[in-house]
Amino acid sequence: MPALPHLPRFLVLFLALSCHWLQAAGYVPFTFTVASDGRPPLSREISAQVRHADGRVLSLPAFPSGGDSYCVRAMAYQKGDYTLLGVSELRDGKVAELKAALQGPATQSVTEALALDMVRVDASQTNRFVTDSGVPFYPLGMNLAWPAGERLSYYRNSFSALRAHGMNWTRIWFANWGGLNLDWTQDDLGDSPAPGELNERVAQTWDAIIEDATAKGIRVQMVFQHHGQYSAKVDSNWKDNPWNAANKGGFLKTPSDFFTDETARRLTRQKYRYIVARYGWSPAVMAWELFNEVYQTDAYLAGDIRAVADWHNEMADTLRAIDPYHHLVTTSLNDIRSPIWERMDFLQPHLYAANVIDSVRSFYPSLEGIRRPIFYGEVGDDAVLLPRPLLDSGAPIIASMWSSIMGDSEYPAQPWYPERLLNKERLANLSSFAGFISAFRLASRNGLKAFQPAVESEARVPHIIPAGQWWNRRPNGFVKVPSDGSINPDITSIPRAYVGADNAVTDGYPRNAVIQASFPKVAKLTLRLNDVGAWGSSLRVRVDGTEVLNAEWASNMKGDPKRPQQPASFCFVVQPGNHEIVIENPRGPDWFDFHSLDLGIEAPALAAVGRRSPDFVMLWVWHRTGLFGQEPPSSGKILIEDLPAGTWRATWWETATGKATPLPDFQHPGGRFSLATIALARDAAVVLEKLP
Repeated sequence: MPALPHLPRFLVLFLALSCHWLQAAGYVPFTFTVASDGRPPLSREISAQVRHADGRVLSLPAFPSGGDSYCVRAMAYQKGDYTLLGVSELRDGKVAELKAALQGPATQSVTEALALDMVRVDASQTNRFVTDSGVPFYPLGMNLAWPAGERLSYYRNSFSALRAHGMNWTRIWFANWGGLNLDWTQDDLGDSPAPGELNERVAQTWDAIIEDATAKGIRVQMVFQHHGQYSAKVDSNWKDNPWNAANKGGFLKTPSDFFTDETARRLTRQKYRYIVARYGWSPAVMAWELFNEVYQTDAYLAGDIRAVADWHNEMADTLRAIDPYHHLVTTSLNDIRSPIWERMDFLQPHLYAANVIDSVRSFYPSLEGIRRPIFYGEVGDDAVLLPRPLLDSGAPIIASMWSSIMGDSEYPAQPWYPERLLNKERLANLSSFAGFISAFRLASRNGLKAFQPAVESEARVPHIIPAGQWWNRRPNGFVKVPSDGSINPDITSIPRAYVGADNAVTDGYPRNAVIQASFPKVAKLTLRLNDVGAWGSSLRVRVDGTEVLNAEWASNMKGDPKRPQQPASFCFVVQPGNHEIVIENPRGPDWFDFHSLDLGIEAPALAAVGRRSPDFVMLWVWHRTGLFGQEPPSSGKILIEDLPAGTWRATWWETATGKATPLPDFQHPGGRFSLATIALARDAAVVLEKLP
């Protein structure tokens, strides 16, 4: 064993005589003391150089462990000896060697290496993930942002449920109300630490969470900040923030100062260094997520995007400089073209759309030119216009997950609201979903492209255009309605909220929507609204430029501010032929809330979306009115264009149970293929595989 040059001679001799001990899987800890220099322990950038079992020498950041003691944790990714070689400190940009008294042996022997390895972005396919051992990684799970109930039992039970049902991913926030924020505590954890200090009990909770996730193979995105901490407008926690100058010990005058104030940036860098040092040993940490929904902070909402982007760049660079194992770095916001993504390894937008089934298959504005992994880190049904009991059942979220894997992302959308899914029925649905992904090897299938096939069905249902987006800064809506039973992806552009005030339009919110459709006969259309803004609003409908509907609502600001909704419905008639229908809010001054437009014509009862390559086709098929209702089963035909010639095998998959039903192999001469469906009351998936 090489001597430690900076340790006292007697201690080096002691270590040489007792240099090995057995270390179980996980991490190899080295604890040592260094002389105090009068500065707070957390502010010192102390590192230890550790030779790993494969011979690599890595500089590991150390975290304070009490008094003048510091600790480093080496990732036990391989069996063999791990040796601490020396201790150093970064001072004023220069590395200085330190004298350190080691508490324990300088060499520790790992007899059981970690079963997990690190997740990376695949260098050969940069829109996908792969592990260090070359195995494709396919994130599948749900958000467990904060605990419901006792902290550790919640996560241990939830991780066990995820693992038992084929899932491997979650996001967890450093949320103060969940007892998971290192520098902002409440309830049973006492007062928050002073700025620049951290809570050891919270740190120990995270130790247990990460250790359990590692043991069970659950990958965790550790979410450092959330928008409410630095927002006075959206989900605000600002008044209780310990760094708020209005509170004792606080120093930030406004929420936006967090991104620019040098003290805040310095203390944040210190905290992130501590997190990397204490938890970076685990390959279960898939990514450091800098911010949850940073687009809802005051700085972003005020348009100071460059300051927010500069903060992200600085923190990403800080993490990469100190993280010896190179965990991925990400954040979450919805503008996938934002400069905030500059230094992020993968993109993580969130989705809370009115039409979550269709919206979850695409991204705004598009993925053109994006060569990084991207998937929805949260998908929720808050804006979906369905009865409350149905939403609480979790069924719409399960459906959105099936739809998501038929879209532009390589990976499924990850659901919010775990309490709706961690029950017997929904976990069985998730098992079916995970089983489908495994059975058809989606993790390693490359080159699949999203498509929307035509569908034929004798059973017909009303053709209804639903609301798509809810309070998004987007262009005005436009969709050309297919007449062949297929789903036009542009259906998601139809707004739910139509603004009337000029400043709201200037701010990027939509004022109108254009719907183009073909009508085989005279049709009576029905337009439904959920509500209108309290300041009053206006509605105008034009068909081919001719006004057919004009309505206004007066201000209703007097009386109870919790006024009841003002739903409304209107009818108008169109003649046979192709028509362009414009729905708009011409005068405002407030918004109206669009529910749907019944076109007065019928569509096939079944719809389908899918992904395909020359030798593989997968489809999710659903009953348009039966997916969340009670309808008699319907069958039909899915028309798949340009299916290559050869021998094919089709397998139907029951989404509720995971039962697979293969059909007899068939020969196809090439060209259009008509796939007969099974009878569907709700939904199913089907896969076509070309045989060698």
